[in-house]
Amino acid sequence: MSIPPDSIAEQCRGELFHLSAQGLNGCRPGAEPGSDFLTWRDAWDTGIGWVDGDHRAIARQINRLARACGEPTVGAACEAIPSDAPAPVLAALDELIDRARKHFMSEQALLRAIDYPALHEQSSSHVLQLAELTQMRRLLFSTGPRLDVESLREIKHWFLEHVIADDPRYATFYHHRADAPAACPLSGSDPLTLPD
Repeated sequence: MSIPPDSIAEQCRGELFHLSAQGLNGCRPGAEPGSDFLTWRDAWDTGIGWVDGDHRAIARQINRLARACGEPTVGAACEAIPSDAPAPVLAALDELIDRARKHFMSEQALLRAIDYPALHEQSSSHVLQLAELTQMRRLLFSTGPRLDVESLREIKHWFLEHVIADDPRYATFYHHRADAPAACPLSGSDPLTLPD
């Protein structure tokens, strides 16, 4: 499904407001029991195929992290999430950090290719997001096998801010460029596909 470029940013801002009103992060009232911690919505697509593929893969990885923490679904209780096995949690968080880093590198290559005027701001946001995820990983490693619901909520909020608030700005610019590349500008880069 392709969203007309003029409406992408407006629709996504409305979606972010709607999600915030419903309890943007974790354990939403009225969520279907058994649903994922983060459920992808087609309205979040940018209309750039490989970018949307990356975003969907990162969303699946966030759900894997939530399951590794012991919160397999949205319907689970909202309290601290103990885990007796830190290795799966750390591995899932490491994979998320790695996927985010690769996505940001590809995204920045795209923004350079289209001469996006707010490249510096987008890049700065990426650096901050990676630093926050890395700090979360350090704390998890040093404090033991425990990732609380608030940490998962922070990850979810970060992702939704990136996908719903930040990326629609460059997507609109991209769609107005006749010479915009359809494929990821990094040679040899593939979208971050994950098996279901």
